[in-house]
Amino acid sequence: MAPQNKHTRELIEATAQAAADHAGPQVNVAIDYVDKYAKLPALAFGVLPSALLMGPYNDARESQLTNLKDGREKLRQMVEGLAQVAFTYWTAEKASTLTADGKEQLEATKPKPARTLAGSIIDGVGVGAVPATVVAAVLLRPHWFFSIATKGASAKSCPIALMSVVV
Repeated sequence: MAPQNKHTRELIEATAQAAADHAGPQVNVAIDYVDKYAKLPALAFGVLPSALLMGPYNDARESQLTNLKDGREKLRQMVEGLAQVAFTYWTAEKASTLTADGKEQLEATKPKPARTLAGSIIDGVGVGAVPATVVAAVLLRPHWFFSIATKGASAKSCPIALMSVVV
């Protein structure tokens, strides 16, 4: 394990534990307080103001309670996520520090010479590739001669074709 990363898992787990230890109880107390002690009696604001203010107050209280419960769930997910990150980090560090002791030993061997006349370009194809190349060259030779002759003939007729275009 790299020296700078030696205690990373412990640091991540300590951070998760600190968040759970400090923020968790405070969120639970806030939820209990809003749920138990923030309810007001029906005429808390007086007769007329209670009719106007009690509905919005209860809506705000329920919204706050819902937000606090969502926050507690997000805190729980964060702590579980940090624990998973710590475990994954530890697994990766453990895998990256494995040694090859006791594993199969490989030997470096001398490279094998090429088996074809073409050398390593077609290495591994086999000796049968050279006769195929020779046969292809022999079969294509007449076509090559024909293309050379045609090119020479068309080069001679090019000035005549140019004059006919001008005319």
